[in-house]
Amino acid sequence: MILFYSWQLNADFISEMGLVQYLNITLKKVPKILRESYDEYVCKIGDSIQNDLKYAKVLARILVPELTPVYDFQ
Repeated sequence: MILFYSWQLNADFISEMGLVQYLNITLKKVPKILRESYDEYVCKIGDSIQNDLKYAKVLARILVPELTPVYDFQ
């Protein structure tokens, strides 16, 4: 039988929630940083592609076309 002390459960919960918050912030920032970094190199395609996932797929096809069949970016 495994017993948890209340302080352990709370510390683990707080640690996990911190990770979830970090991932949430990262998921919001990465697409914006990707657009800011590469839009000038790929003719401002970000203006016409609003969906972040579609933007990443198109960007991958442009920048690394040889990897497209391997990862099936369709």
